[in-house]
Amino acid sequence: MLEFGRLLRRNGLTISPAEVADAVSAASLVGVDTPGALRGALAATLVKRSADLPVFRAAFELHFSGLGRVLAAAERSLVEALRSSGLLEGDELEMVIRRLEAAAAAFGPLGQLAVAGDRAGLLRLLRTAALRIDFSLLAAARGGFAAHRLLDAAGGEALAEERAAAEAALRGAG
Repeated sequence: MLEFGRLLRRNGLTISPAEVADAVSAASLVGVDTPGALRGALAATLVKRSADLPVFRAAFELHFSGLGRVLAAAERSLVEALRSSGLLEGDELEMVIRRLEAAAAAFGPLGQLAVAGDRAGLLRLLRTAALRIDFSLLAAARGGFAAHRLLDAAGGEALAEERAAAEAALRGAG
């Protein structure tokens, strides 16, 4: 909640520490399992002007929906997912892992963190990227668009090229 309060402050909303404490209390009352109820409770405690509501909504979608899905997908490293899939075994699996790790060395920070499954590193990178996004421009956007903007700000535009390079390296190895 502290991070969400900081995100809102950086995007023009006036949020006091007491209001963040109220938001924590409101979230504990409604729970986090129902996004609509959580969004309503947080809006009631953090938004003072109707003009701030679109920025709040975009920030909420990004912080609680888009970012959460990205981090949930990165819970395990790609290498660990390959090991546990059972699709490859023994020498074949180790060859694929070595090639993938070698290809990832040339990736940008986002690609390297995703392959490694470094959740803490991904979170730091995405938090930093979120600080560079002007949410007033995203006020009318849906969560998917906001999540794409976040990934772009974190270097996500290179992910497609990096995936293609990894696939080429694996194909080249047979």
